[in-house]
Amino acid sequence: MSKKLELLTLLSAARTMKWEESVSKNGPTKEQLLGAMGLAQRDNPIGMAILNAKYLHCAYSLVVLRDFLGSLEVHRLEIGLASNELKHLHYLVMADVLNVPIDSQQARLASVWRRYSAYAARTQKSIEALSKAMRSMERAIEIKANPFESRRLQANIASHQTRIDAQKQLLADYAQKKASESAKCPRCKATGVIPKTQRPCESCDGVGEFRTTEADWKSSFLGAALPTHKEFIIRHWPAIVHLLQEWRTQLYRHEAEALSTLEKRLSAEFED
Repeated sequence: MSKKLELLTLLSAARTMKWEESVSKNGPTKEQLLGAMGLAQRDNPIGMAILNAKYLHCAYSLVVLRDFLGSLEVHRLEIGLASNELKHLHYLVMADVLNVPIDSQQARLASVWRRYSAYAARTQKSIEALSKAMRSMERAIEIKANPFESRRLQANIASHQTRIDAQKQLLADYAQKKASESAKCPRCKATGVIPKTQRPCESCDGVGEFRTTEADWKSSFLGAALPTHKEFIIRHWPAIVHLLQEWRTQLYRHEAEALSTLEKRLSAEFED
């Protein structure tokens, strides 16, 4: 327990220059980690771009990935894709590899965040208290004959309603933001099991996250396609899916190779 308290104290304390320069006793030093990353960057820039974008949220790495996907050939498609359609295919693949929900998933995810997140529970509790107060004031208006008092209560009711509307909007904005950031299920905390009942989570089908399906891809791509292309896209959808899967496989291979290079380099450092 003393070790845990020590770590908690270090994490909550102010981080001085001396703290930043301290050497980890149980992990790689900054120099070892930077050296391993530099080697992996030299050997596999695309793989490192994926890791940097996924874990460090590096905007430049996203540009590198878009440029790489733009350099790949589009073959076996009997229709010519417009520029925005091709970019949307790149978006679908990148979102899959970076484990970010695509647009066609976000409405479903946002709905779960609005219902089951801790923020939603706090908001609902506040709204219920305001609604209860409004009902009480409405009953008071019915029994009061004083016009001045009735106007005061009506103004308070309007104020409470404004607060309720504002809290609902804040919750909707919060849910939409969270739905665009991660595919993890907020209802089961990404475990796939509801803690209170120990039953599989119905929102994510017990998986712990909302995984992108071919149906999600299709819905998203058709939403971005030109109206004149939609019929052709539906007809040639299997070929488009095959192309997406090829690109995804290439990116996953680059990511795995970059991870392997990092692990080998760090293992060699510790052995030395």
